Amino acid sequence: MKRLLFLTHRWLGLTLGVLVTLWFASAFVMMYVGFPSLTAVERCAGLAALPSSSWRVSAAQASAAVGSSQPPSSARLGEVLGRPVYHLRPADGGPWVTVRADDGQPLPTVAPETAVAIARRFAAGTYATARHDGLRDHDQWTVSSSLDPFRPLHRVALGDADGTEFYVSARTGEVLRDTRHRERMLNYAGAVTHWVYPTWLRRHNVTWRVTLRILAGAAMMLPLTGLVLGLRRARVAWRTFRGARRWHVLTGAAFGVFAVTWLFSGFLSLRFTGIFDDGEPTRAQTEALAGGALDLAAFTRAPGDAFAAIADLRLKEGRLVQVAGQPFYLVRAAPDQTRLLPAGGSGPVLDTFAPGLLRERAAALLPGHRLVAFEELTAYDAHYYSRRPGEDPRPLPAWRIRFDDADATWFHLDPRTGQLTERLTRGARAYRWLFNGLHSFDWPWLAARRPLWDIVVITLLLGGLATTLFGLRLSWRRTSLVGPTDRPPDRVVGSSDSPVPQHQP
Repeated sequence: MKRLLFLTHRWLGLTLGVLVTLWFASAFVMMYVGFPSLTAVERCAGLAALPSSSWRVSAAQASAAVGSSQPPSSARLGEVLGRPVYHLRPADGGPWVTVRADDGQPLPTVAPETAVAIARRFAAGTYATARHDGLRDHDQWTVSSSLDPFRPLHRVALGDADGTEFYVSARTGEVLRDTRHRERMLNYAGAVTHWVYPTWLRRHNVTWRVTLRILAGAAMMLPLTGLVLGLRRARVAWRTFRGARRWHVLTGAAFGVFAVTWLFSGFLSLRFTGIFDDGEPTRAQTEALAGGALDLAAFTRAPGDAFAAIADLRLKEGRLVQVAGQPFYLVRAAPDQTRLLPAGGSGPVLDTFAPGLLRERAAALLPGHRLVAFEELTAYDAHYYSRRPGEDPRPLPAWRIRFDDADATWFHLDPRTGQLTERLTRGARAYRWLFNGLHSFDWPWLAARRPLWDIVVITLLLGGLATTLFGLRLSWRRTSLVGPTDRPPDRVVGSSDSPVPQHQP
């Protein structure tokens, strides 16, 4: 058994040692640099104001214009180069469809020159050097499946000092992502390396997930076998071994448990939804809160007429929402500045939905089970928070809804939108600790005390990196690149652990 452990540990080190070393090294970058995304602040800053007139076509007419026989799963208000539009997402999960609200015609596929004009306008500058850099389905910064309903994408390079590039949907005419040269370079050393994210692999989602699970599962065995072998030798390593072997054993003994739990949680990063649930509300639960499927016929008030009630705000985007069967235009002037405008007739402008209405509808989320708590969150806690670099903060206040079902299900609800943001079963809450807790160390008592969190995480990552680097040195000496006669000794001759007999004949 000991020989089998030695061989397993040695060959895992030879085959996966470089990858595990890169995972430790890239984690330093990921602590402070997130994957490129367009944040809510950036989006609102770049969007032009929604037109206050020319909304001659209703949302129901726009849906009929594209031949849709079912209500869309989602509908939004927008503008493309000054013209009002509806963005509609089919109920079957297909790509977004955009219809002009002034003439009721589907938006033609966005041409390259139009994409450049949209990008220039979004950047609030002339950028005479801006150029179209290709129409593509995927590249390194747009491999996320969340962008699938918007593809293909135009890439537009602004030609500015920061090397800014925008991605514009050829379907909706929206800017969806921005990247800058420094951000791209850091992400090659960070997220691209850490997530094994080459475009040719990541664009095939199933293949990528299977590959990463195999690599992470095998890599987890590297420190685990090392711990079994090394802990019994840690006490004698200082006097018995020397060089890379000594330090590999000592750092492995000190940081091996962390390395195992860190690689184990990384293995769980590709969530096993059958065990931990996916955290997403079901369509039935969304419709229970809404009072049924989105009924576009109920939106009888033209958006422009509704906007007149808040003419002092420069509205940037809107969404058609329905709560308890009542239609509203949810409009946004800034990430934290939203209003709810009645869309079925006259009525008061709302900042948030009434707690009584939300609680009444929330009781229908899990039929047959009792709602045991409807509590307001005014601060982040262990299960409702956002700490990734560059991530949009979750809205506060929020409501937490708890049920007495077998899974002890929780829901989180945004009172400003009336929409469910998350569903947490017992398995999903366990995943929060097994993945986020072990991998990102975002325990509330630690994450709230920076730079203590930084010091702890950096120290552990340095220990894991040192262990793998010393292991790579040993692996290098095991390869045929270094001949047996040139291999320096890694044990003190005559020691109790030496392969050379202590008493020569």
